[in-house]
Amino acid sequence: DGKTLGVQIAASTDVVNDQSYSISGSTAPPLNLGNPGNIVGSSTTIWTGTTDTDWFTASNWSAGIPDSGKDCEIDNVANDPVINGGSGTAICKSVTIGSGILTLQNSTSAVLEVHGNYANTGTLNQNDGTLRLEGSADQNISSNTTIDSLTFDKTGGGIVQATSSSMTITNLTIPGGSNFEFRVQSGKTLVLPNGLSLPAGTFNIQGGATLEIGSSQNILVTGGTFKTSGTNDAFTQSTSNKGTITRQGASGTWGFNASSGSVDLVGFLIDRIDTSGLQITGTADLINFDGGQFTNLTNSASTRALQLNTSTNITEATATNIGWNWDAANSTFASSCCKPDPTDTYFLVHASACGSGTLTFDQWFGDFWPGSPSDLDTEDKIQDADDGGSTCQVTIAASASPVSLLSLSATGYNGAVTVDWVTGSENNHAGFNVYRSESLLGGYIQVNAELIRNFKNSTNFQGTYRYTDNDVDNGKSYFYYIEDIAFNGTAVLHGPVAAFPNAAAGAAPSADAGANEETSETGTEVGNDPVQGPVNNPILTDLGNGVHIIAKTHNSIRLEVIPPAASYTIASWDASFKDANIAGYTKTTTEGHPELLERVLMIEVDG
Repeated sequence: DGKTLGVQIAASTDVVNDQSYSISGSTAPPLNLGNPGNIVGSSTTIWTGTTDTDWFTASNWSAGIPDSGKDCEIDNVANDPVINGGSGTAICKSVTIGSGILTLQNSTSAVLEVHGNYANTGTLNQNDGTLRLEGSADQNISSNTTIDSLTFDKTGGGIVQATSSSMTITNLTIPGGSNFEFRVQSGKTLVLPNGLSLPAGTFNIQGGATLEIGSSQNILVTGGTFKTSGTNDAFTQSTSNKGTITRQGASGTWGFNASSGSVDLVGFLIDRIDTSGLQITGTADLINFDGGQFTNLTNSASTRALQLNTSTNITEATATNIGWNWDAANSTFASSCCKPDPTDTYFLVHASACGSGTLTFDQWFGDFWPGSPSDLDTEDKIQDADDGGSTCQVTIAASASPVSLLSLSATGYNGAVTVDWVTGSENNHAGFNVYRSESLLGGYIQVNAELIRNFKNSTNFQGTYRYTDNDVDNGKSYFYYIEDIAFNGTAVLHGPVAAFPNAAAGAAPSADAGANEETSETGTEVGNDPVQGPVNNPILTDLGNGVHIIAKTHNSIRLEVIPPAASYTIASWDASFKDANIAGYTKTTTEGHPELLERVLMIEVDG
């Protein structure tokens, strides 16, 4: 370490006869000459090839043969190093192959054992030899040339990270009993031409990373945990934050079968998987299945995107933000080039068994979906307990609500309230109504003049909406529900949300360009005054637009309905017809039937 070291004469016997010493009686041994210190050898040894090409010859190294505590560096010299397995195992802490060439001699069972990092920007002639990473410490591995064979002896933990921008490992072997995580870093690509077998440990593809599997090869999980750790986001999903699994090259597909261990997928793209799809079989567990898409599925009647045939009660119960695409990510039925016909006999999920568990898909999407159950019933694309022979129940439903709502909010401004909402999916959906009250508990009236429809994003089956209510007073609280209406007449309420208009809040901003917007006008109440007669009715409640509660008992209610005058305009679709309009009333449409004006009232009743 560059220190000046002292010496000690411990006794008079520690001197030699051919040297002269002058030791007085007052300075008898032991004598210390200078401060004691430690002699530390170099932490790095550099290949010089001074003697020959033998790795195990000490004179070929600047600081002796490397070991598990000493790094080794190999640059280009006249005698490039050769590891002969007959002489033992070559051991090094961190290996750096710079401009040099390292050869593992063929047919000698040569092994290079690495206890630190491995970085190769030169050449590794591996032949039939083995590169092995050892120990419990975290390790990085990078190589600008193909690694023929990589294995591990890591039973004590640690993380191994693939850090090259792109790296190919022909044969990656993770032995049984391993206890470490192999991680493909974000922004990096790992290519496995012969696939992956995972009997133990964890294989983790981070968000933004890519794993390429050779055509017709497989990922086989037989005891470890296969995972992606990307972002669970809603449609339309970002693809840059997903762990991607795809094929190597420009043709073919790859397979996946987990027969034991676990599968933990969050934020993923499963691209060009074979017709058997993602198979969870044997005793394997599906821990998470969220925020991802199948892309470029094979357009075949035998395609099964997800297969469940495991005796384990799967951990995942609600899979969120999952898409099935026969085209690229985030495709829709309208935009897809490759979507299957609704009558094709493919399966989104084929569930022979998942223990006695259930799996429900929420916020699902995909280019297979034409937007209406009249064209496709998702139940026809599921094989589960409903079809007999299975204890596994799977739900991919348009459900009672045809809308999956991502957000709903109300904001007060000067003399106005904006109600904003965003849908993640809209299936079999006609439009929305908006209801307002000055009380959280009741008295809600419909405030939109006509059904609020998705004119701007209908082909994507999701949308952004705003209703601006100008018929409010500053200094009061208002409460709002929105109601989604299906083509079949099913109606579901969402809310309530509250807002407090006030002058200090300023004017309401404009809605985003992509929003479906409706705005009320100040003083839109055009209803008729109630007919009270000579006696004042204390229970009378004006519900707006000519509707009044004139009497209530414990078991009955009496309403007075005096509709505002109707107006008629020439129908834009056929001049021989007229559109009827009444203020405060909406029109719901059913294909093949006339438009009907209606007004829905929500009236609080005693429980």
